[in-house]
Amino acid sequence: MQNEIKIGVTYVGEIENLIKSYPNIIEVLEIEPQTFWINNSGKLHQLDKVIQNICNLRYPKLIHSVGCPLGTSQLNQEQIPLLQEIVSILKPLWISEHLSFNKVWNSNHDYWTGFLLPPLQSNKGISKYTQQIKFFKNKFDIPVAIENGVNYFKPLENEIDDGNFIAELLIKSNCGLVLDIHNLWCNERNGRQSAKKFLEQIPLERVWELHIAGGKEENGYWIDAHSEEISKELFSLMYNIVPNLPNLKAIIFEIEPSYTKIMDLELIRSQMKELHKIRSLKINRKNMLYYPNMLRHEKSEYSISIHEWEQMISSLILGKSIFKDIENIRNDPGINIYHNLINSNRSAMILNTLKLSSRLIILTLGISDFKKLLQKFFNNYFPNLFSSDEGANFYLFLKEQNLTIEYLNDILELEFAILQSKISDTKVIKKFKYDILNIVKHLREYKIPLLVKNTEIVLAIFPDKLEIIS
Repeated sequence: MQNEIKIGVTYVGEIENLIKSYPNIIEVLEIEPQTFWINNSGKLHQLDKVIQNICNLRYPKLIHSVGCPLGTSQLNQEQIPLLQEIVSILKPLWISEHLSFNKVWNSNHDYWTGFLLPPLQSNKGISKYTQQIKFFKNKFDIPVAIENGVNYFKPLENEIDDGNFIAELLIKSNCGLVLDIHNLWCNERNGRQSAKKFLEQIPLERVWELHIAGGKEENGYWIDAHSEEISKELFSLMYNIVPNLPNLKAIIFEIEPSYTKIMDLELIRSQMKELHKIRSLKINRKNMLYYPNMLRHEKSEYSISIHEWEQMISSLILGKSIFKDIENIRNDPGINIYHNLINSNRSAMILNTLKLSSRLIILTLGISDFKKLLQKFFNNYFPNLFSSDEGANFYLFLKEQNLTIEYLNDILELEFAILQSKISDTKVIKKFKYDILNIVKHLREYKIPLLVKNTEIVLAIFPDKLEIIS
C-alpha cells in the first residue's frame, strides 16, 4: 500500500453489493479468517470457495484475526497453522489480533467464553502478554499489530490505565497498533479512560491502522455493535487524531453483516467518502519518539493470577460459581452487559445455522417460548467459537426436549445434514417420509407447513444446494 492511507471495509459476503455498486470507494479489504473456518471433529479447515472469492477481488488485503487473542494466559495455538496458510495466500502487509482472551483452560474442562473479554491490566499481565505477542510474531514473516479492545467494566482501583497498559505492550513487544477509535469512544462513554488521555499515553508512531464503526445504546451503555452509522462525534475525533499518526496506512470501516442489509448502500458510501476526506489531511511525519521510562505504575499488584482472572471473569459472565472476587467486581454492571452480548451472539449463530427449525418453533410456540428454550440451552451448554459447533449443540439440545411440533424433527434432520455437508465438504444422502421441500418452501415464506404429502423423498444434500435423487 506504499505510503498512502487506504480506505477499506471488513470483508463480509454482503459487502460485495457495495463493491459492485461503488468499486472505487474501497481501496483495501480487511479479512477476518475465523469467520469462514469450520471445525470438523477438532480439526479446523477453511472454506476454499470463500478464500477463492476473496482472492478474485482486486483489492489489497489485511488480516485481522478474531479467534486467537493475545491478552491470554494460553494461546489458541491450534489456529496458527491456518492463519499462516491464509497469510501465505493473501500476502497482507501485516496481521493483527485482539488484546483479549476468549477461552479458559482448565485441567478437567476447557471452555470458550463466547466473547472477547478484557485482560488483566497489571504488571504481571504486561509480562505475560508481551511473551504471547512475541511468540505470535515469531510465527509469521510479516509484522504483527494488536488492537485496543472495548471494556465494559468500570476501572478497577489497582489496574494500570488503559493507555499506559497498551503503551508498555507496544514498546516491550515491538509491535504495531490497530487503534480502534470506536472502542476508545465506547470506553470513554462507559466511564473508563478518556480518548484524550489514552492518546497522550500511547506511542502514536506505532499506529498503523484505524478501525471505526457505529454503535448503539443498550441498558445505559454504549455498545460496540458495528451497527448504525458513524456518529458526528467520532468523525470529529478522527479529524483530530489522523494528522498525528505518521505511520498510518489504513482506515477500516467495520460493518456487521446484517447492517449491510438494513442500511442503504448510498449511506455506507457517504460514510466512506467522509473517511476519504479525513485521509487527505496533512500528516505530521515527524518521528514521534516515545520514552517508556516515563511510565510509572505505582498501583498495588493483584494477588490473583492471570488464569484466576480469566476464570473469575468468565464464571461471573456465564453465570457459574466463582472462588475469588477482586474489588467486588461481581457487582459491576458490565457483567450483565457481557452476559447479554454473549447470549445475543449465540442466538445469532443458532438462527444462522438452524434457521428453518428456529422459525418453525417460533411460528408454532411463539417468540417468548423460543427465547425460553434458548435460555435453557445457554444455561446447560458452554458457548462455542464457531457457528457450526453452536448449531450442532442446539440440534442435540432440541432432540432432548422432545417437542411435539409437527415436522420439527424432519426440518432438524435436514438442517443438521446441511451442517454436516458444510463441515465435511461432501454431499450427504438423506431420506424423508414427507415432501420435505414443500415444508421448506412454507417456512421460507414464514408459514406453518400445512397439508404436506406423505411422499417419501431422498435428497442429496450439498453445502449450498439440495438435489432430489428419488
